[in-house]
Amino acid sequence: MYRLSKWLYGIATTAIITGVVMLCQPFSVDVFFSGFEVLALGTLLFIILDHTPLASADDDDA
Repeated sequence: MYRLSKWLYGIATTAIITGVVMLCQPFSVDVFFSGFEVLALGTLLFIILDHTPLASADDDDA
């Protein structure tokens, strides 16, 4: 489970950074509006991951 959450945190962080870059670019209005969606999805994924408990190594022994 830890390995999956590590990948998902990376995807969420990449989506947030990509969304901010899309909002800051001056070339296309379509990319600007898509940046809101990408940023919102990345933020939502990050919030979900932060509120989901991870299984620790101690839980596997029980």
